[in-house]
Amino acid sequence: GNINCFKFSPDCQQVASGGEDKSLRVWDVKEGTELASHKPGKAAPIHALSYSPCGKNIFVARDDRTVSVHCSSTCKQLGMPWLGHTGPVYTVACSPFGDIVVSGGSDFSL
Repeated sequence: GNINCFKFSPDCQQVASGGEDKSLRVWDVKEGTELASHKPGKAAPIHALSYSPCGKNIFVARDDRTVSVHCSSTCKQLGMPWLGHTGPVYTVACSPFGDIVVSGGSDFSL
């Protein structure tokens, strides 16, 4: 499927990608190989990604109105997805200190 988004890790050693196939994937930049991937059972397409400043977590914005947190080394989801939007979530960002995550979507809210 289409790749909707990708982000470099803070150390630029990895790239995370997401798209219409609903999978989060992490790639080794030097080798071009896939290091990990994850597709939850009831997943929705991914619209945006953001790494935490330390690079340990990836925040994922999906079409199903959720933002989820994933381990960057395994792509496994950590906890339950965050709910709060009434429509698809199209953007997500983590603050430079890693203490705030902001998402925005089709519902015109942050």
